[in-house]
Amino acid sequence: MITEMLRKLVLIGMGIFPVLIFSITDSADSLKTYHLHAIRVIANQTENAISPIQHLILQAPQQTVYEALKLSPGLHLSVGSKDESNLKIRGFRKNDALILIDGRPLTAGYFGNVDLSKIILSDVKEVSIVKGAASAQFGSGSMGGVVNLITIPQSNILTLSSHMSRNLRTMQRIASAYNFGDIGYSLSVAREDKPGFVLSEDFDPTPFENGKVRDNSHYEAWHVDAKADLNIASMHELGLSWGYSHIPRKDIPSSVYARDYRRYTDYYRSFISLGGDFYSGENSRITNHIYYDAAGDTFERYRDPNYQTLDISSRMYSYNLGIAPTLQINQNFNTGFRAELRRTRRKDTGNYTEWTRNWAAVNSIFAQYQQELSENLQSSISFGLSSITHSRNSDLKLLIEPSAGIYWSLPQDTKLSLSVGQNSSMPTLRQLFSAESGNPHLRPSRAIKYELNFHKSFQTLCPLSSDSSIFFNDIHDLIDRDPELYQNFQNVRSYGFETSVGLQASRKLDIETAYSYLAFTRDSDYRLSDSAPHNVNLFLRYALPMGIDLSYEAAWRSDRDSQDDLGAFHSLKAYHVHGLQVSKAWKHVELKLNLDNILDENFQTEYGYPEAGRDYTLSISLKI
Repeated sequence: MITEMLRKLVLIGMGIFPVLIFSITDSADSLKTYHLHAIRVIANQTENAISPIQHLILQAPQQTVYEALKLSPGLHLSVGSKDESNLKIRGFRKNDALILIDGRPLTAGYFGNVDLSKIILSDVKEVSIVKGAASAQFGSGSMGGVVNLITIPQSNILTLSSHMSRNLRTMQRIASAYNFGDIGYSLSVAREDKPGFVLSEDFDPTPFENGKVRDNSHYEAWHVDAKADLNIASMHELGLSWGYSHIPRKDIPSSVYARDYRRYTDYYRSFISLGGDFYSGENSRITNHIYYDAAGDTFERYRDPNYQTLDISSRMYSYNLGIAPTLQINQNFNTGFRAELRRTRRKDTGNYTEWTRNWAAVNSIFAQYQQELSENLQSSISFGLSSITHSRNSDLKLLIEPSAGIYWSLPQDTKLSLSVGQNSSMPTLRQLFSAESGNPHLRPSRAIKYELNFHKSFQTLCPLSSDSSIFFNDIHDLIDRDPELYQNFQNVRSYGFETSVGLQASRKLDIETAYSYLAFTRDSDYRLSDSAPHNVNLFLRYALPMGIDLSYEAAWRSDRDSQDDLGAFHSLKAYHVHGLQVSKAWKHVELKLNLDNILDENFQTEYGYPEAGRDYTLSISLKI
């Protein structure tokens, strides 16, 4: 039934929208410079997103999205029990954040988490983050924030790049991208070989981890990505993207306070998406996005270090199939919907001796309108309606997702904005369907989010800009296990503020610093885990002679609590890390040296899981 519904929606999207496009005519002269390059970026301005957008430009030679974002202000990234990254924005849980690539949602799989440590940067050049109330155009799942990874393929016939880190951890990549008039393509193949990272010399060995190289952390991975786009009459564009990642085997390091022998085999992620961007003139634009995003792996746990006595083996497949058309009129009104089918099948040697299949249909419709109230005052209003139904409960659960923002442009380069909205987080497939603790009657979690933002620029001898936000989140129906089944029972109120200052001290020196604070009210049914209440970041960039760039980055995280797999809380001490980067670019060659954790700090982002000690990455790329 659901598959048939999705099939009809796809046909409607591919059939009706082209008819709408060509039913309107207008001059196309002002549209000739537009080029999509197979991507669709959602909400690149604050008025589109409702709340302020944090833009991160990626320049360092990090190899994965996790490595690039782990020290970003206001974000809390950690690595936990299954050696996968956990992203938490302003204290929300990892499964509450919506992760996109060029506007396409990534499948969060059975457990509801997108592992950013397995996504290589490839052509990702910018990250847009919405922490406050999000526009309904993002669809459901944005309660814990939105992270959009934006790819920008480089137009080089051939690019060869190689990265080498401490302990001979390497990645090689070969890529090609070029535009032939109205037709463009990009193709890349990358291979990772990660023998395991080196712990800090100050790490105290335990009976389960002897230090030096982190035990059971080796893996090898392959990644293939391809894109093609077609420009039609300088007005319309079609883009096709495809990607596949495969890890034949990956050992999983256990907590340094426990003994566990686990690994993944035949791990893969794949996607294919077709995007269309159609202009009928200056006043209307229609986009349509059809995508398929899949993942699978076999999880194995053994009773001995030689991996001979099998305790459990579990094979899991999951995929998302979706369609997301949008109509935009006059640059200030857009409407559309997203229909997504999420399926999973599982078989193991425990409770799932036969293949068990489940599905969930998650849909949302939205409309958004922007209005200029006066010369210096703008408003943006968004309204969405989200729903979920699934294989264990045919009752349709509806949730409204309204949001609004007001934006003042004041004299002397001053801007003030106020935003408020309700965003949702759908139950994960595990929370719905788990044989041990699943509850098919769960409701979506929801949060009413408030944010006041102040931005000020000073055009003095040394240009300076500051940005500050105060936020409050009123969260209802959080899902947790109590004690056997998952239940909607937690209500949480969180608050805090974030501030940053950027200074161009000279034509050669840029300085940026940021501080963030996060807390929960005493009446909240929740205890903050892994996210530090206080965070400080510092970034310096200096242009040396001979075209050499020097960058320095430092981050401090305060004491915090961390919950282990058994539900017990532990106190983790504060830590500070420092990094240094030197880069030099020639016409066809670019060389970068990155030194991470140069003081060899011994710290944990989650209880029992230490991070790497002093590390380096040497990167070289050749572009033709």
